[in-house]
Amino acid sequence: MPLYEFSCDSCGSFDRRLTFESGRLAQACPTCDRIATRVYSATYFRAERSTVEVAHANELERHKRARSGEPRLERRPVSSEPAVPAWQPLHGARGDGRV
Repeated sequence: MPLYEFSCDSCGSFDRRLTFESGRLAQACPTCDRIATRVYSATYFRAERSTVEVAHANELERHKRARSGEPRLERRPVSSEPAVPAWQPLHGARGDGRV
């Protein structure tokens, strides 16, 4: 449930957890039972770096390394074939050293 802030003219502000439907309505002040109005305020959030920003930073770093003469690291392509075919036993698979 969201936390809503309300303001009473005589007592000040207070918070209350309400459902979305109830949060739109005025609430009674818990101290004096007068009608309190809802206060709309800015929320705080921390912005994370987006995927695009991270990719851009990685690309800039890659270009910087290329210009500096640092060796380039490349990944080998992954083969879709298994290293040993399923029908071919490994050396010594029979246990006696023969294939």
